[in-house]
Parts: sequence; C-alpha cells; structure tokens
Amino acid sequence: KNGTPSAWIVLRSFPGENVILYGNGWNVIRADASCSYLEIRDLFIRGAKDTVTLQAAVTDSNASSAGALYNGSGISINGREFTDINPTTGAAFVRPSAANEGGHHFRFVRNWVYDHCGGGIGTAQCDYVTIEDNDVYRNSYYTRYGTSGISLHRSWDFETTTTGGATGGHKSFIVANTSWGNQCKVNYTSAGVQHLSDGNGIIIDTNTAPADSHYYQGRTLIQNNLSYGNGGAGININSSRRIDAVNNTTYFNVQTQYLKDTGWGEILVGKISQDV
Repeated sequence: KNGTPSAWIVLRSFPGENVILYGNGWNVIRADASCSYLEIRDLFIRGAKDTVTLQAAVTDSNASSAGALYNGSGISINGREFTDINPTTGAAFVRPSAANEGGHHFRFVRNWVYDHCGGGIGTAQCDYVTIEDNDVYRNSYYTRYGTSGISLHRSWDFETTTTGGATGGHKSFIVANTSWGNQCKVNYTSAGVQHLSDGNGIIIDTNTAPADSHYYQGRTLIQNNLSYGNGGAGININSSRRIDAVNNTTYFNVQTQYLKDTGWGEILVGKISQDV
C-alpha cells in the first residue's frame, strides 16, 4: 500500500508504549517497490540471533537453499520486487520490478533494531531514504549474505530532474544513528567465497555499476553517526559515488580478523567509488 507526499503511512508505537516486534523469519518488516511514502518509527525490532548456534548457521550457509532463521533481517525494503494483483483472480503475487520501478520515500526514525541473524536496516533499489536516530546493534552474525547494520544497496533514481536529482542535492540520508556490534561470523557463501566479509556499521553499496550502466544521480549524506565495535568498517563506501560523509565518529571497528588482515579500515572507500 502507498502513502502520498502529503499523507505518509506511519507505523509506530502508541505514545507512551514500547512495542517490541519479534521475528525469526526472513524479515520482521518488509516492503517492496509497490510501497512508498512509508515511515517506521519508535519501535523495538528484535531478531532471533540468540536462538541460533554458530555451528547450525555454518551448516545452513553451505546448504543448497538458505534458511530464513539464519538470514532474517530487521527492516528490509526490496525495490527489486513488486507486489502486484492478478486482474483475473484478484490474488497478490510478487514479480521482478520493471526498469522504471523501485522503492521510494521511506523514513526509519528512532527505532531499536537488534539481534538479527541478517542485516539491521537495509534497502535495495530505493530512492529518497532517510535513516535517522536509530540504534542498530548485534546484527548480521549468522547470515550467508554478508549483511551490515545499516545498508543502502544499489540506490535507484525515482527521478533525476529535481534539486534532489542530477543537479546535486541530497536524496538519501543516514543521520545521527548508532550502529555497533554488527559482525558476520559465517562465510559470505552467497557470493561464492569461503571467507568472512562485511558486518559493517554503515555501508553504501554499489550505487554505481558501469557494467550495466547503473549510475545513481542523487547524493547521499552520512552525518553525525556513531559506529563502533563492528566486524567490518565503521563506514564502508563500496563501488559508489556522490557521497558526503561528515562529522561521524568511528572506533574499534574491523573486529573480524580476516578483514583486518586484508587491510580494511575504520572508513573504507573501495573499488570504483568516486566523488566521496
């Protein structure tokens, strides 16, 4: 379901209450490209990490199909998929997003997202995303997918003609969050490798992909965040461009020994990143 620019859909705790949402499936909160103008705030979103053992997660990471228990995330917005309605039967079904479709206009504000085997707060193929004042911690332990605490993956342009688009304005914001203790303890087998990766506090991932002519036009602002004690980088900018990282504090990151040995740092700008 969609909100509108003047009437966002807001999912939040009732004032004075502390709502805890718990899940042991793929996502506690999930949306796709069929949803827009959605705000999620003031929620405790807890995962099932403490019910899982490392041995079981390693076994799952090498299985032919991934188990939801070992890979579930807190908030996941997947703009690569679109929930549509069959005009004949009225039944909902999920299809791949068309070239001109993606998620847009999401705000995640003042949530506690913790103890998920997969990522904390993550979007893929989305635009106009604000992630602000969240506490995101102890996620990513047992997934095969190399997730992180806060992630924007392959950002997509809802439009490119306004002051938020090709002219240079910020369209995506990661501001005033605390991201700590996120770490991958299982190899990144979904990428075909047998070593640990990611578990970053914050990552901007692949908003530039020349091989398929993907170039996100908006700027992304990463400002006033605290990122510490994560397995990967405090802030990781991977194959991305048009990033402003300002007044952030990172320390005691790169806790994963393999990443430390391969030269990861507190703030990592990697691969073909530019204009950072």
